[in-house]
Amino acid sequence: MLGPVVAKQDLHGAAGWGAVVAAESVGLVAAGLVALRWRPHRALFVGCLALAPVPIFMASLAVPLRLVGVVAAAVVAGFGLELFNVLWITVLQQRISDDVLARVNSYDALGSFVFIPLGLTIAGPVADAVGVSTALWGASFVALVTVLVPLLSRDVRTLRRVEAPLELPPLETEPTVPPAVH
Repeated sequence: MLGPVVAKQDLHGAAGWGAVVAAESVGLVAAGLVALRWRPHRALFVGCLALAPVPIFMASLAVPLRLVGVVAAAVVAGFGLELFNVLWITVLQQRISDDVLARVNSYDALGSFVFIPLGLTIAGPVADAVGVSTALWGASFVALVTVLVPLLSRDVRTLRRVEAPLELPPLETEPTVPPAVH
């Protein structure tokens, strides 16, 4: 990741990067707390929109903004990432049958994580070739495209929340009688 490089050059070094990462964590926790109560009717659409701050965060590093600006962008991006994650998993659990849900989650995780090592491997050479700022602008553009393309799908925009049926405790078929004491 190129964030630590930017931090070393422009954001007060390791302490600045620590503030950025901590700020992102604040956003992650805040979104988790919001997601405990908020149940949007179009969860997939809202989740995709929630990712919009991620390219802004990358752009804040490409400029780079002052530390306070990057920290603010990190909070909002962390919030968006976590809100997307919660809503995505919710949609999967509502729409995928229980007998294949674990397999679908495994493939989803594989698809999500398989490109991380590739990105980390090429980030340095790309930054060396085009410069750190240009590489971050490129990453910001790619992130923006990955946020906008799913929104082109009508299914993403219109998929509605599945209302969970009210679960009642099972009825007892026979009344329980305490044993007689002799």
